[in-house]
Amino acid sequence: MSRSSRIFLKTRVGSRGFTLVELLVSIAVGAMLVTALYATFFSVFSAAEGAKGGLGHRIEAARVLDRFSRDINSAYLSPTDASTRFLGELLGTGPVLTLTTFTYPLSTGGSPTSDLMGVYYFTEEDPNGLTLFKEIWNPYINDRFRVNLIDGVEAFEISYFNGKVWSKAWDSALEDALPKAVKLALTLKGGILLSATPRTMIR
Repeated sequence: MSRSSRIFLKTRVGSRGFTLVELLVSIAVGAMLVTALYATFFSVFSAAEGAKGGLGHRIEAARVLDRFSRDINSAYLSPTDASTRFLGELLGTGPVLTLTTFTYPLSTGGSPTSDLMGVYYFTEEDPNGLTLFKEIWNPYINDRFRVNLIDGVEAFEISYFNGKVWSKAWDSALEDALPKAVKLALTLKGGILLSATPRTMIR
């Protein structure tokens, strides 16, 4: 046998392939790695989705605070017009607020429109906590439209400032004036507190 033939046979004998056991072990290790990576990926994905949902709820709450602030900034009270008022009370589900404010005119078919609108803020309980609503109407017609502002609220508070102290209620029939400022506080799920303290601008 030539020298080259002996080298060839030696190489073939020394370079045997994987055994079945080695192949099964490598497949099992690969499967465990893929499972670990799969679980890690979806846990990170779920956390990102949860954070995204929480951020969306905060943005929604910020819009509510902005709408509320605009209503308070434009609140109007006239001693000669009985349809204007500002009444903050505490009821069973929490605070409610009724006020007249200058806003976009509310068209109701062929009925007359007015820049002066009645607004009513209130909450109702549901399985996810509290839902904050807003009703809007033309004070000279009194046809009301309800708007769902935000749900999933843990707590809802309104306070009124007379220039010296804060209180939980306000009645323009007794005070004969608007409060100097109004504070709205919304507590979302997870104890996230958002608040705004707009001032009444029209005197």
